[in-house]
Amino acid sequence: MACRFNCRNLALRRDLNIAMKINLLVAIVFWTIATIQSAYAKVIPPLLPKSILNMPATKAIKLPGIDRLVFVDEPIYPGSNFTWKEATKGGSRIPVDTMFDGRLYSAAEIVQNIIDFARDLDDIRAQFGNRPITLSSWYRTPAANRAARGRPKSLHLIGMAGDIRISGISPPKVYARLAPTWLGGLGNNTAYTHIDKRDRLGWTSGRWVY
Repeated sequence: MACRFNCRNLALRRDLNIAMKINLLVAIVFWTIATIQSAYAKVIPPLLPKSILNMPATKAIKLPGIDRLVFVDEPIYPGSNFTWKEATKGGSRIPVDTMFDGRLYSAAEIVQNIIDFARDLDDIRAQFGNRPITLSSWYRTPAANRAARGRPKSLHLIGMAGDIRISGISPPKVYARLAPTWLGGLGNNTAYTHIDKRDRLGWTSGRWVY
């Protein structure tokens, strides 16, 4: 009789322990789920500047050397007046590895050249009282350069040249004002002013009329 009573108590304790363990396990599972949901409910800080996040949706492109997608209407560097749309002709000219003057330029190098050239353009814009500058041509892929009948050593091929117009000032006047101080190449045309940064390659500065 005593054995039956003790055995029954042991069985009840065992069942109680099992029930407590099950309840504890269930509690842990629910706590884990709640923690995960809470973590995902938190606002994740944006990876891009607010100025970019607040821009209207535009075409996005992948540029070599930049580890994220870039919007074509995005400034080439923070605060620049020039966008990737202008540099890449609306995103249709993505830089490619290019053999130029006996040397292979990687696509990522060309992207960096474009960024540096944008800084030069912003300096020119400041010299002319921040008048808007439009570009009829900037970076050209080898195929685009052939289509434009550009020279084999055109600095457009490596992102170091642009054909510009400054609002309210004729191209010959732009040429005349830049000629005394611009260290790179400068071409005078009635439709545009060609500028390039040949000095960065160790070339002598050039002046010419189309």
